[in-house]
Amino acid sequence: MAPPTRAARPPFVLDPVSPSRPPASGASSPLPPEMVARVFERVSDAVVCVDRDWRFTYLNARAGVLVGREPRTLLGHVAWDELPELVGHPLHTAALRAMERAEAATVQATLPGTTRAFELRLEPFGDGLAVIGTELPGTAPSDARLVEQSRYLRAVLDTAPDCVKVLARDGALLDINASGLAMLDAPSLAAVRGRDVLPLVAEADRAPFRAMLDATFAGEVRGLEFDVVTFTGRRRRFETDGAPLRDALGAVVGALFVTRDVTERRAVEERLRESETRFRMLAEAAPLGVFMNDALGNTLYVNEQCAEIMGRSRETLLNERWADLVNPMDVAEMNRQRLAFRNGDAERSVFELRVRRPDGSSRTLTSHAVRLRAADGTTTGFVGMVEDTTERLALEAQLRQAQKMEAVGQLAGGIAHDFNNLLTVITGHLDFARQDLAPLVPPGHSVREDLAEIAQAAERARALVRQLLAFSRKQVVAPQEVDVSQVVRGAEQLLRRVLGDEIVLGTTLAAESAVVRADAVQLEQVLVNLALNARDAMLTPMHGHPGTGGTLTIETDVQAMDAGEARRMFDTGEWALPSGPYVRLTVRDSGHGMDDATRARLFEPFFTTKPIGAGTGLGLATVYGIVQQSGGEIRVDSAPGAGTTFTILLPRVVQPTGEPATGAASARPTAGRGTVLLVEDETAVRATTRRVLERQGYTVLEARHGADALMLWQAHHAEVLAVVTDLRMPEMGGRELVALLRRSRERLPVVYVSGYSDEAAQAAARPYERFIEKPFASEALLSALDAAVGAAART
Repeated sequence: MAPPTRAARPPFVLDPVSPSRPPASGASSPLPPEMVARVFERVSDAVVCVDRDWRFTYLNARAGVLVGREPRTLLGHVAWDELPELVGHPLHTAALRAMERAEAATVQATLPGTTRAFELRLEPFGDGLAVIGTELPGTAPSDARLVEQSRYLRAVLDTAPDCVKVLARDGALLDINASGLAMLDAPSLAAVRGRDVLPLVAEADRAPFRAMLDATFAGEVRGLEFDVVTFTGRRRRFETDGAPLRDALGAVVGALFVTRDVTERRAVEERLRESETRFRMLAEAAPLGVFMNDALGNTLYVNEQCAEIMGRSRETLLNERWADLVNPMDVAEMNRQRLAFRNGDAERSVFELRVRRPDGSSRTLTSHAVRLRAADGTTTGFVGMVEDTTERLALEAQLRQAQKMEAVGQLAGGIAHDFNNLLTVITGHLDFARQDLAPLVPPGHSVREDLAEIAQAAERARALVRQLLAFSRKQVVAPQEVDVSQVVRGAEQLLRRVLGDEIVLGTTLAAESAVVRADAVQLEQVLVNLALNARDAMLTPMHGHPGTGGTLTIETDVQAMDAGEARRMFDTGEWALPSGPYVRLTVRDSGHGMDDATRARLFEPFFTTKPIGAGTGLGLATVYGIVQQSGGEIRVDSAPGAGTTFTILLPRVVQPTGEPATGAASARPTAGRGTVLLVEDETAVRATTRRVLERQGYTVLEARHGADALMLWQAHHAEVLAVVTDLRMPEMGGRELVALLRRSRERLPVVYVSGYSDEAAQAAARPYERFIEKPFASEALLSALDAAVGAAART
């Protein structure tokens, strides 16, 4: 809406404007100066006169409304110095033109810092210019209201936290609030009003600042971020938004800027950027998966390792709900942990979860996360790491299984040791009974039959104990070089009888040498036990298998194995055997197979799926023990309805020596003469052994343990012909005892006795040393003693 206008009136000719100026020569007599002043003071218009140097020569009282200053303080001062805000104003332009052309002009405008609109008549005269300002109707508030509005606006500006300033077109500072003065380190408004602000702007930012100022005066709204050097020399970073300041007629009379000091904010942002860069560098280099989520669980960041663990791209993980990727059984726990974070009930969490990968595989992850908090303590999200623990958990499970098997093996070995001692007593006294009754009881007598039954029962018990010892890897073995393929060929006829007509036996044997160092009898026992297990699986209806028979396949081949190849073939996290050549024995059946729970306990002694009385549960446990004792490894693969495959690896002998088998038959024992030192901690076994030796004619010195034996040796060492000692006894074992005795007699004949021993092969290392296994027959003990004494005599 255009401002109101007044009716045109004739030019006002003013000659004697200033009382100090004399009248022109030849002019009519002017009015007295006092009368002119009184007349001008009474008019409602503002009257201002300046000379050609633009110095104020006269201002009436009403002129204060026009210039916004006390009129008397301006007399003699240059107008544009005192009122810099007018520079560039339409009044300024019209005044310069009127003075230069000596032509009257009229301008309607709103002066800076006011809402009043004036009609300004510019009248050149003599040596100066008169400005008569008539306020347009409806634009002048009451004086009280004007003062109140001015104070109110000033108070608002001075309490504003941002800098509010007004600039002229040339960059001169027309006005600024208290916050702006503080930001610029300015001493006062009076000290900086009218000064050019461009020198305060950093040199690199002056051109953009000048462009923004020009654009603002062109009517645009602009913003800029720039550096400033304050009046005290501090360098600060400012952010400003500018808009044109218009008068009542719409003309741009200034540029209004609202400016904020963003120095600290930008420094914080820079530190945050540096921190984020360090975080990203650390996260990208981390061997674990790193993730960051907001409070709602939305994924904000994942590193490349996390994407690799999850088997998906980063983009997929950022856009998908992790609940859709996690095993449904683990979703509830994941949500519980997330809710605890959101509610502030937990600061950190550690839990396991399983994820499904696009290739169908499942991985087990361990998540470690901490809560992220805002300044007020509310949860903003959480950051953490995920570790793929699939292989580690598999290894831990294998270790637990190995430890369990080791513990069970130790238990089985201990039981077998005690049984061996009992069987030694039983078989010894059985021999005594047979010898004593032989001349008294005729052949065919029931007593002889009873003794035979006792002997058979003892032999079955001995076979059971041997299986326990095989499982516990404490059975005394006679390892030799043996070709596994030859063992399979030699056992084929036996295996066919064991399997029966319903099962077809097939073999595929290695064309090259498959020689290993093992006990041939034990390898044959492995084949028989596996065949029996396969027969039961193929003749028992279960898991959809009809139980009507099937096929058993035995294969041998030679395989060069390293850790990586073992992982590929056996799907293990770590392979227990060293790299090198191996003979692989594979036994595969087409039976009903087994589930994971059964497979996990397969090698435990006494574990069986057969009905009560149908099996001892030692067959596969014996296989496990024999393979382990032979330096090999066994693996079973099976699934319900898919049959079972046993894979056995045994270290291959690349260059066989062709050594002969050991264990030649001994000659019949001769009558004994001399003293034997007998050392045995078990009372019943010691008594039985003593009777065996005494019945053969030996004198026996009994010792319960190593300390007793040393005392007897000191008293009778010259009489002692030989020593019979148990290998393992409390406080001092047989080998330690013999080492002490041989300090005084190097070639002392010794017979070592044990139900099991990992050191059996080393125990009888000298020609005059022998080893016999519990339970032993009387004839075996006497033959070993004869051999040791004879070897010592020949040495």
